[in-house]
Amino acid sequence: MRRPKTRISPLYLPLVAGFLALAVLLRWYDPFFIQALRLIGFDSYQRLAPAAYDPQLPVRIVDIDSESLRRVGQWPWPRTIMRDLLLKLTERNAAAIAFDVLFAEPDRTSLEEACSQSC
Repeated sequence: MRRPKTRISPLYLPLVAGFLALAVLLRWYDPFFIQALRLIGFDSYQRLAPAAYDPQLPVRIVDIDSESLRRVGQWPWPRTIMRDLLLKLTERNAAAIAFDVLFAEPDRTSLEEACSQSC
């Protein structure tokens, strides 16, 4: 039994080429809504199947959590505490250290800093 020939519509190729061109343009311009959709998708994948903890990876994130706040006190912490944290990370051979905190104003909470400025 022979299969009948299927005819491709004359609009098929221009439609496919148009969608492909639109996809390439969207990826090239990368507007905000496309970025947001991509990040939402990434977050969803991370919740569904997060990567397993690998102790051999060199990247570590030091988080200021509720236990840290209980031990050290309410945020913002004095810069001397941040300095001590930086020194401990340096002693442990941290290759790079980044703070997701803005240190925009002079420290008014560290006794050492306050004394050096006014004493």
